[in-house]
Amino acid sequence: MTKEVLITISGLQAQPGDEKPEPVETIVFGQYYYKNGKHYVLYEEQNEHGEEPDKNRVKFCENFLELNRTGMTTTHLLFEKDKKNVSYYRTPYGSLEIGVDARWVRIEEKEELILAKVEYGMELNSQHVADCSLQLMVQPKGSRVTL
Repeated sequence: MTKEVLITISGLQAQPGDEKPEPVETIVFGQYYYKNGKHYVLYEEQNEHGEEPDKNRVKFCENFLELNRTGMTTTHLLFEKDKKNVSYYRTPYGSLEIGVDARWVRIEEKEELILAKVEYGMELNSQHVADCSLQLMVQPKGSRVTL
């Protein structure tokens, strides 16, 4: 895999009572590294206030995915298979306690494509609020594989 990559992040968030959750997708350019048996993806996202972009680092390997975001919003989310982790989502308006209970984490590696998939339950302030899925697709910049 090359250092310069195209990153596609897609997800679903089904809240209780939702008949059909709406998919969300973000496509950005970033950097990819592989070090000590772990994949690293770095990218920036423009925040809604037009300030400096938020910086994101995703680290993953088998049964594990970690997302760190710094900027206008700051969070550290840890997804480990069959384990619940709690952290804080900090915004300019205050902090929220977020719990993620990962049911599974899967990594698929191909020559020019890496997929990281997570299915998890989300809690806010210790209350279950949604069942979610997240998919991170990493491929060389200039290519566009669709699934």
